Amino acid sequence: GIAASVVSVNNNTISDNLLNGGFGTATINGITTGTGYTSLTVTGNRILNNGPTNVVNTSAITLVGINATGTGAAITETIQSNIIDGLYIKGLGVPAVLQNIIGIQTAAGTSATVTSRNIYSNYIANLFSTSGVSSLITGIRSSGAAASTTNIYKNLITRIYPGQSGVAGASGIAINANSGNTNI
Repeated sequence: GIAASVVSVNNNTISDNLLNGGFGTATINGITTGTGYTSLTVTGNRILNNGPTNVVNTSAITLVGINATGTGAAITETIQSNIIDGLYIKGLGVPAVLQNIIGIQTAAGTSATVTSRNIYSNYIANLFSTSGVSSLITGIRSSGAAASTTNIYKNLITRIYPGQSGVAGASGIAINANSGNTNI
């Protein structure tokens, strides 16, 4: 994890990372944060054209552009003005195994103590899986502590294409249970 009080991840480009071949269950992140910070800012990053190809495995893959999973006391998070364009899972897949593609994900589970979260002015586009790959694709997935306040606004989420096999679904914004006060 990250052992700092204030963390800033700004103006990076993560592009054209192609994972080829079959593999087991995997979580692949463009940017991921750890634990222990009290303030997080993720601004001006570009995550372009990243994902696995030739997927033929029977295990689930989770592909995330920005994964802010911080826990700790009195956390504030700002995720703004980032470009996520081209996250994909390609291959034959296995229709019974659900793959996940998420543009921005925040604090999974109920242990996060984020008191204030702002997700705004992000551009999220071209999240897709090829035909034959069952997938759930989400532009922004927010979850966290019941006592938190999350503001999600002025984001452009476009061109989300789940594979058309087995189970497929798409959401621009998904608010998970126990997400506190959420304003969209």
